[in-house]
Amino acid sequence: MSILFCIREQFLPITGSFSFRINRLLKRLEDSEKIFLIPKNQDKKIVERTYNSFTFQTYTPIPRFSYWYKSLAIFPFVLECSTMMKKISKMNDVKAIYGFGFTVALNYMSMTNTPLILDICEADLPYARLGNQSFISSFLTSNVENFILSSLEKKEGEIFVLTRAMKDYLKERVLNSEKIKIAYDGTDPSIFKPKSFDEKREHPCIVFTGDLGSRDGVDVLIKSFVHVKKEFEDARLHIIGDGPFLPRLKNLASKLKISENVVFTGWIPFEKLVESLPNFLLGVVPSKYHLMNDLAIPRKTFEFMAAGIPVIASDLSAMREVIENGRSGLLFEPYNHEALSEKILRLMSDSHLYNKIQKNGRKISEKYGVDNEVAKIERSIRKYAS
Repeated sequence: MSILFCIREQFLPITGSFSFRINRLLKRLEDSEKIFLIPKNQDKKIVERTYNSFTFQTYTPIPRFSYWYKSLAIFPFVLECSTMMKKISKMNDVKAIYGFGFTVALNYMSMTNTPLILDICEADLPYARLGNQSFISSFLTSNVENFILSSLEKKEGEIFVLTRAMKDYLKERVLNSEKIKIAYDGTDPSIFKPKSFDEKREHPCIVFTGDLGSRDGVDVLIKSFVHVKKEFEDARLHIIGDGPFLPRLKNLASKLKISENVVFTGWIPFEKLVESLPNFLLGVVPSKYHLMNDLAIPRKTFEFMAAGIPVIASDLSAMREVIENGRSGLLFEPYNHEALSEKILRLMSDSHLYNKIQKNGRKISEKYGVDNEVAKIERSIRKYAS
């Protein structure tokens, strides 16, 4: 069977994030003939690359857009990709298309008979991402989203989402629930080596990993850490990641006089992250309320659990799918830094609760491990490509 993969070039080679999922999927489909249609990154000339045992070409010469106004080029971009999809599918007798994101869905609209297995995350949904900015953006993004979803409904194939909350959201929009499947964005628990509470309690370190933006709630975490430091003077807060809010977060830590205890590391290689995570006592996911956050389970949640780090997270819809409060993690009211500090102090002081959550969190990471979830997508691809 021949499968056309339409994915972003920056996902290859694997460095973590969503590419972890695609990497495992490619390995599971090693016996299948694959062709790749990959929009290249800005200012890069990619002709041929080897990835694992796969050699592939970048067919489309359209660069990614570095400024918002260049997004006007989306129309010729979609036209060219659609033309290439048709041409490649016909030349190679493609039986199924696997794609990531709504851009692929737009490219696919003019295709007729080839089944599409589409993988989407919350950031791919125009209304969920931008609909709250103004009346105009709400109107435009809602209609664009509904148009794409209603068009996909008429096509053969399946759509994979990351959470039950995303599935419910799409059902409420227009999409037939039978077409929507769930494949959580899990990690590989076997690559993490958890440590016990006693091994970590002497030098308690709390960790956050990810983007530092307006929706991520790291300011709430820093405010909560003031109360933690009063009880545990040698406690440290490590913030791994980067983003537009980094300067103001550093200023906030300085203003609250906790700079010496807050460590901003920037991004670190995925391999180093896997090695260092088990050393942390707690992991926090302090997302603020936003429709995108309500639909998503950040992948760090599964990574923390796999590393043996109990998770304290904002009480949002998707997060409740994997965290049972007091059993596999702790939930707190979004924005409430006092409630968050209370949860942190509780876990730091209660070894029995810590051990229970650590054990059950690890089970959750295994249940939704990347190989289990990717197997669902593989079965769908094979079903339509056979």
